[in-house]
Amino acid sequence: MSRRRGRRGADGALVLAALAAIGVIVLLALTGGCDLLDPARRRVRARIRDEITRSASERRWFRRSRERALVGNYDVAPLVVRFYGRRGFNPAWCTGRGPKSEAFALAGALDSASSEGLEEEVDSGALRTRLESLESGLLGPGPEPAKLADLDLWLTRSFFKYAAHLSTGRLDPARLPADWHVHPRRLDLVRVLERGLRAHDLPRRIAALRPPEAGYARLRDVLERDRAIARAGGWPLVTPGPPLRRGSAGPRVRPLSERLALEGDLDPARAHGSVFDAALASALRRFQARHGLDTTGVAGPREFAELNVPASARVRQIELNLERWRWLPDTLGDRYVLVNVPAFALEVHEGDRVPLRMRVVVGRELSRTPLFSDSISSLVFHPSWDVPPDIAVGEMLLAAQKDPGYFAKNHLRVYQKRGREARELDPATVDWRTITPAEFHFTIKQDPGPDNAVGRVIFMCPNPYSIYLHDTPAGHLFSQTERDFSHGCIRVEKPLELAECLLRGKRGWDSLRVARALDSLGKRTVFLPRPVPLHVLYWTAWVDENGRTQLRRDVYGLDSLLTAATS
Repeated sequence: MSRRRGRRGADGALVLAALAAIGVIVLLALTGGCDLLDPARRRVRARIRDEITRSASERRWFRRSRERALVGNYDVAPLVVRFYGRRGFNPAWCTGRGPKSEAFALAGALDSASSEGLEEEVDSGALRTRLESLESGLLGPGPEPAKLADLDLWLTRSFFKYAAHLSTGRLDPARLPADWHVHPRRLDLVRVLERGLRAHDLPRRIAALRPPEAGYARLRDVLERDRAIARAGGWPLVTPGPPLRRGSAGPRVRPLSERLALEGDLDPARAHGSVFDAALASALRRFQARHGLDTTGVAGPREFAELNVPASARVRQIELNLERWRWLPDTLGDRYVLVNVPAFALEVHEGDRVPLRMRVVVGRELSRTPLFSDSISSLVFHPSWDVPPDIAVGEMLLAAQKDPGYFAKNHLRVYQKRGREARELDPATVDWRTITPAEFHFTIKQDPGPDNAVGRVIFMCPNPYSIYLHDTPAGHLFSQTERDFSHGCIRVEKPLELAECLLRGKRGWDSLRVARALDSLGKRTVFLPRPVPLHVLYWTAWVDENGRTQLRRDVYGLDSLLTAATS
C-alpha cells in the first residue's frame, strides 16, 4: 500500500511539473518570450527581416538623398540595420499580441522633445493613439503582424532620430557655410538602446543623452518660461519715440515697466505706474546689461529695438543656441577659457566658478574669428609679429603705395622671400607703387615694442587657423559696445590677469614675476603647467551662473543661417 501511494505521489508531482512547464511555455508565448506557441511573433520577425533587408540594400540611396543637413530617417537607417541584425530581427517594442511597456515608455520620453527645443520630433499624442489601437486582451485575437512590425520599426527609427538630435544636434555644423571646427560627441546609440531595453530604464538613458554642461540645462529651463509668455500673447509693445529716462511720464512708460517685469528685471508690483522712477531706471539698466547695451538707464532706439523683439523670436533664439550646445564634446574641461564671439567676452571657468572675465576684440565681418576648440600651451612675452600674408598684401602694400615711409614709421621689417632664405631689405629701396599683389613676395615682421600689433604678450594655442589671443596697444577699442575690429585674432582686455591665471601653479611664476616679464623688453616663452582648453564659441542666448538670461546680436548672421537650414 505504501509503495502504491509513493508511486501516486511521484506521478502527481510529474503531472504538476509538466503542467508548470506548459504554463511557463504558454506565458512566454503570450508575452513574446519564445516563438514556440506564438506564430504571430514569428510573422512579426519575418516582416521586420524583410523590411531591414530591403532598407539595407537602399542605404546608398538614402545617403545620396540628403538634400539638407537634417538627420532624417535615411540617416538612422544604418543604426536600424545594425540594431535588428544584432538581435536576430526580433521585435524590440512588441510581442505577437501588441506593444510592450517599453513602447509606452518611449512615447513618454518623446513628450519631452518640445522642452529640449526639438519641436519637429514625433507627435507623441499620435504615437500613444497608435499604441493603444494595437493593444489586445490576454486571450483575444492579436493585431495583424504586419502592423506590429511596422510599429516596431517606426519606434526604433523614432528612438534613433530623437537620440541623435538630442545628443549631437539636428544639423551637422560641418555642412554649414560657417567656420565651426569643434569636435562633437561620439556615442554608440545602438548600445544605448540595447541597454535601456535590457534594464527597462529607457527614459533615464534618453535624458542622459542631453549635453551634460550646466549651461545647457539653465538655457533649457528658460525656454519654457519664454514659451509661456509667447503663448499668452507675448509682451507689450513699447512704442518707439523720444528717449525715456528718469522723470519721463506718459502712456509709453507703463508698457515699458510691464515689459521689464515679464522677464524679471522689474518687480511686478511696481509695473503699473506712468512715471519713470528710480526703480524703473535700475530695471532698465539690468535689461541693458543682459543685452550687451550701454547701461545708461535711458531707453533710446537700441533699447526700443531689443524690447520689441517678439517673444516668439526669443524662443527661436534660445532653441538655436540649444542646438549649438549639442555640437560640443562631452566636456569643455574642468578648467578652460571660453571666448563668446557675439558677447565680445572672455571667461576663465574653473568648475562652477568664473574667477576672471574680460572684454575682447574679435574679427570683423570680412575676417571673422573662426569657432573652434584647442588648448593654450604657452605664453610669449614681448613677441615679434609675423604679419599674415593677407594683411601684408591686402593692407600694408596699399599703405606703402600711398606713403613710401609706411614700413619705417611702423617699425616693420621687410624680408625678401621666407624662411632661411629670407634676406632683410631696406623698404625705402623698393618702389612699392610698381608692386602688384601677385608680385608681392615679401615677408613682413614687426619687432617687439610699444607699437607691436600683438602687444606685450601672446597666448599660444597652435591651431590650423592661426588664431591667437594677444595683448594690443589699441586699448581704446575695449570701450566700444560692439568690438568686431580685428583680422580674426582675439585681443584681450586684461593680459596681465589672464597670464597670472594661466600660470598659476607654475613654480616661480607669481603675479610679481608676471608683471616684471610684461614690463621687461626681452622676448621669452613660458610653458603653462599643463595646457588649458580654449573654446571659441557663438552664443547669442545663454543663462549665466547667477540665473540671468543674456542675449546678444547675431553679429555673424549664424542664427539666421541656422534658422534657414532647419526650416
